[in-house]
Amino acid sequence: MANWLVLWGQVRTNAALRAAHKAIYIAYRRAAEAHGLDLNETALASDLSVSLGGIWLQRGLDPGIFDHVNTSLRTLAAHGIALDV
Repeated sequence: MANWLVLWGQVRTNAALRAAHKAIYIAYRRAAEAHGLDLNETALASDLSVSLGGIWLQRGLDPGIFDHVNTSLRTLAAHGIALDV
């Protein structure tokens, strides 16, 4: 996580990393769109925020109700992201 945060911060100040990040992000978007995924960032961010907020509140009411792995997988699936685990 620490390495990711350092690299993420460097994207703003390092031209080579910024170019690589942009190329990878464009390729990601094209691949997602080729598979019919809607990448409306504003709607996705809002949906994810609401979902995570609801999970956080529910866990506060009953901490044992969610298995964190299954909850994470269900949240991702609700946003069209499927993982094989």
